[in-house]
Amino acid sequence: MKKEEYVSEAIKLAFEKHKDQKRRFDGAPYFGHLERVANLVESWFPDNHDWIAAAFLHDVIEDTDVTAEDLREMGFSEDTIYTVVSMSKNRGEPYIDYIKRVMGCFGSVVVKMADLTDNASDLPPKYRDKKDKYELAKFLLKPRWDIIANSLGSKDL
Repeated sequence: MKKEEYVSEAIKLAFEKHKDQKRRFDGAPYFGHLERVANLVESWFPDNHDWIAAAFLHDVIEDTDVTAEDLREMGFSEDTIYTVVSMSKNRGEPYIDYIKRVMGCFGSVVVKMADLTDNASDLPPKYRDKKDKYELAKFLLKPRWDIIANSLGSKDL
């Protein structure tokens, strides 16, 4: 499957599963967040369709009824699935444990950095604690990002 077709399938699934969801902080359609995250990933790694697809799907397991097996049956690659699974925070999982798990998958590091960048960009001032949490996560992920960016030739954040 060509990159455009592969990513298009991810877009369709993400839109369908998140179409009624709104952003917690501003009530905007949730899909806009997914688009911004995917656009960032594509700007950093334009040839990696697995990571671009995963950016669109990064919350589909955590926030909908989709499972990893569903993604497999739909024809998504193991790289895309592993990235999405690694990005899916489990209920009750301490945030630091979640970030450590994200660090174990290059695709998850890339998508999470884009996710954190977008999340922090539009937070109202009253959510300073969230912004601090996002900045700490970016700080923890940055050394891994540097390895990925240097080895794959991406721009800096």
